[in-house]
Amino acid sequence: MSRKNFTEDWKLYEKGKEYNSQIGYKSACDKNERFYAGDQWYGVKAGNLPTPVFNMFKRITDYIVSYILSSPLKINYCSDNADAALLLNKYAATKWEKMKMDSMMRDLLLDAALSGDMATHTYWDPTLNIGNGVYGDFVTEAVDGINVFFGNVNDRHVQKQPYIILAGRAMTEDLRKEAMLYGMSKKQAQEIVSDNDCSDQMGDFSSIELDGKSTFLIKYYKGDNGKIYFTKSTKTVVIRDNIDTGLSRYPISFANYTKRKNCYHGEALGTGLAPNQIFINKIFAMAMKHLMDTAFPKAIYDKTKLSAWNNAVGSAVGVTGEIDGVAKYLEPAGMNGSVITLIDKAIQYTQENMGATDILLGQNVRPDNASAIISLQQSSAIPLDGIKQELYSFVEDIALIWLDFILNKYSVERTVPIVNDSFIDFAKITPQSIRNFEYTATVDVGPSTYWSEINAVKTLDSLLQNGHIDTVQYLKRLPSGYIPKINELISELEAVALEQPIEQADS
Repeated sequence: MSRKNFTEDWKLYEKGKEYNSQIGYKSACDKNERFYAGDQWYGVKAGNLPTPVFNMFKRITDYIVSYILSSPLKINYCSDNADAALLLNKYAATKWEKMKMDSMMRDLLLDAALSGDMATHTYWDPTLNIGNGVYGDFVTEAVDGINVFFGNVNDRHVQKQPYIILAGRAMTEDLRKEAMLYGMSKKQAQEIVSDNDCSDQMGDFSSIELDGKSTFLIKYYKGDNGKIYFTKSTKTVVIRDNIDTGLSRYPISFANYTKRKNCYHGEALGTGLAPNQIFINKIFAMAMKHLMDTAFPKAIYDKTKLSAWNNAVGSAVGVTGEIDGVAKYLEPAGMNGSVITLIDKAIQYTQENMGATDILLGQNVRPDNASAIISLQQSSAIPLDGIKQELYSFVEDIALIWLDFILNKYSVERTVPIVNDSFIDFAKITPQSIRNFEYTATVDVGPSTYWSEINAVKTLDSLLQNGHIDTVQYLKRLPSGYIPKINELISELEAVALEQPIEQADS
């Protein structure tokens, strides 16, 4: 197919792929994803050498991701109208839970650790039934960094981009139906054909597909009126063209694990881990090969006295002449003990340099002094402050995007569910109740779950032992999961407490 038939957006997309190829982005992403999955001898012709995998790569990555997300995140809007801010905060908390954003954050942070980038795309789905005859709502989805193409590749700031292209794969028939839904004739829609342009997706398995899929592009750009427009197309067909989103911000959030100068892509955690992982696997493999070759010593014998060697248990061996010097076992050289020491040091230094210290990994930790442990944990996690702040800024961008959708797309009154403590309530959002006010968005970061629970329990223990609270007050404030059927226990204790005054009065 001639390039002159390609859409203009497709030509920009090809330039973006060429840039990724020049900086080795895809190969690094695929290698890190492979290492995380345990496929760490990919392409190596090991011969007779064992191929062990001691997956330090996955362990360090998982612990760092888990630690960074151990503190719960919550969107917080501030406004010159307190009622509007309170309503939006409750609604944002409900949307966060409904779209399972906590789980998405874990997936996104893992993406950043393996590819260097994490990204989300928030779009308007007009088919969602909100109730009371109202349709349409925003949806946030995770996007692989390799499918995000900035117009200015030397600037990582989303809102400064001349355009942003998102690439994806979809069923060809679904793209045809979408095109006809927005006015394209069936004949024109048939020009959307399936392709095999899947080799530039994330991971080795992305190139293995069933038939009937096509690559689509969504290009966002700023119009002369300051609003965000988009065009959706395939390689040769424009499905939707110059659509005004009504938004004032690009609906894309983007962040790096480690920033690189003059490049919108970041450096992955795994890129620095992989060489050390290779070294550890190779040293272990050679140590194993040495043991396999030397663990069972070779026998040598005098052929003038023995006609053949027989290892059969309990069998008699015929000897000609004296038995002295008939046979002996060779004693091979032992393996240098510094090999194991080197492996241990390689693992230790790798963990420490990546910020995955013993305190963070939960090794050699006695939880008998929660305050001291928390202090040690916080100081040991200082190398991770950069990615933590990047994550918080990333979530703030999501909050601002949500606010943009609410202010510009919620054009009629809608009744929405909100969470009040432990029950679901309903509130009305009208344009008059939220528009024409100033807003800012921040992220509230809660305490680290595990150690804050330990600290809370120790504080409650102290209050109970010193008589400042009773048993029921203690149980009501105990973190969940410590005592089974705790509500039944509280009810029983309260019932006993009510009976005691009656018994005392009768006596």
